[in-house]
Amino acid sequence: MKNVVIFGAIAALFVFTGCPKEKVNVVGGGDETIQTQAPESSDPISTPLPAESAADLLGSVYFDFDKFVIRPDMQGAVDEIAEKVKGQSAQIVIEGNTDEFGTDEYNYALGTKRAIAVRDALVVKGANKDNIRVISFGESKPVCMDKTKECYQENRRSDIKASK
Repeated sequence: MKNVVIFGAIAALFVFTGCPKEKVNVVGGGDETIQTQAPESSDPISTPLPAESAADLLGSVYFDFDKFVIRPDMQGAVDEIAEKVKGQSAQIVIEGNTDEFGTDEYNYALGTKRAIAVRDALVVKGANKDNIRVISFGESKPVCMDKTKECYQENRRSDIKASK
């Protein structure tokens, strides 16, 4: 009996510590592929995104700590962005971001959930789901580096960008 308990503990240790530290493609519940970028690498998994400019940013949706539900005060921002992309054939990229709290894996998953929440809200408002890609940067793409509550809030966001 003692050997079974020890073997079970060792097996559990291997299961819980076996997370990959390399690039990972995550396939969502539908037919879309969600792209992530590993923190150790500077190469995205698929084709690199085009160079960013302020003109490419259609807007940002901010989230509460550890949440991926769109806040009521962000509905206006979602409505404005939906009006910009509704009926257009341009590709849209939604980048999910988090603050620095939590593990890399957790933050990439949370960034993905935030991007999907924004995508789904835009689709409900009339955007074409086929023209929207979601990607998670987790905590690797902060817009603010200060160690303040306001700065952390700025990093809990999904940026909606027009892709060329």
